Amino acid sequence: NIVLTLSAMSDIHLNGSWYKGRSKEKVINALEFSRETAKNPIDAYVFAGDLVSCVNGCVMLGGKWGTDYGKALAEQSEYEFDGLRDCFNNHIPEEAEIIYCLGNHDSMNGSNSERFIEELSYLNEKGDNKNFERMYRTDLDLNALHKGMRHCLCKGYHFLCVDYMADYRETLDFLRKNLDEITRNEPDKYVFVICHYHTPGTVYGSDEKKGSISENYFIEDLGKLLNNYPQVIYLSGHEHTSICNERAIMQTGYTAIEGSCVGCVDNCVPQGELNVFLAELHCEASESLLIEVDKNGALKITRLDCYTKSIIKNPWELPAPQSDNSHLKVYSADRKYKAKKPKFPNNAEIKLEETENGVSVTIPKALRNNEDIFR
Repeated sequence: NIVLTLSAMSDIHLNGSWYKGRSKEKVINALEFSRETAKNPIDAYVFAGDLVSCVNGCVMLGGKWGTDYGKALAEQSEYEFDGLRDCFNNHIPEEAEIIYCLGNHDSMNGSNSERFIEELSYLNEKGDNKNFERMYRTDLDLNALHKGMRHCLCKGYHFLCVDYMADYRETLDFLRKNLDEITRNEPDKYVFVICHYHTPGTVYGSDEKKGSISENYFIEDLGKLLNNYPQVIYLSGHEHTSICNERAIMQTGYTAIEGSCVGCVDNCVPQGELNVFLAELHCEASESLLIEVDKNGALKITRLDCYTKSIIKNPWELPAPQSDNSHLKVYSADRKYKAKKPKFPNNAEIKLEETENGVSVTIPKALRNNEDIFR
């Protein structure tokens, strides 16, 4: 009874020099594993920002972090957009939709939406514009598209994508106007809102301060706005936190979900890799979401470990939006009072081992119901 299937991911960070030049390989692997796992053809691929890495100059230059924008653009830009087009055009079925917002690595000194539209509109030669209809065929508002905002319609479900570097007031007005109309006409259906930054007080990592005062004001006001729309499913990224963490979904006045990270994942230890150096794991790890909506409007969200090609824990399941907002009580902060506390095994002990650089400390895992709560 599935009527909509989505592959959702964030922070794919296509980059020529990042982690041995394997960023495109990781994206292709994540796209393929999503298709392998889905029971039905994927209707849309959703990306919550940071499609590339170089545009704002935050790239590895000569082995050191640099902010030489001109050199970064010259060395990386064409490679990254070539890679992005290859992933979108050759590794996503043509009948599937592509829905994205931009992140901090995609923009510099203002929204970079026009450049992405230009780059993603051509197939082979720059400026051929043969791909515009495919890339933006679900957009209902082309004027907004060119201003860093998108209103897409896929299989009867609405997607509102916003660039935090677009005009502050216009962006919030765009969301308010569209959410009012959509939820008034379809109060029992979810609406997907995509933005790169977490809104405060929601998922794990959401209380980290952003890069500028204006960015922090924007996400604070965005969170206040979304609290008026219990039908919203808010997908974000930026912090590179793992969806292994159960706090990667949180319900307040709406449902916020960590969009999952493909590029590199913090605080994530892939299964069977516990003894590998953590910095390597950070770069090897890759995660995405598979979101299915059934005919009754209920959601099932399956977490994918794209590195080990396995399912992470149990899926998150949400009923369709209810008039009494009871659907927002499934993954609220009250969970912490209901969950059983993890315990160390009876024979658990801390082990100390002298090393060349000092002392190694090994602490055993605490288990909940004899299960590993991290996986």
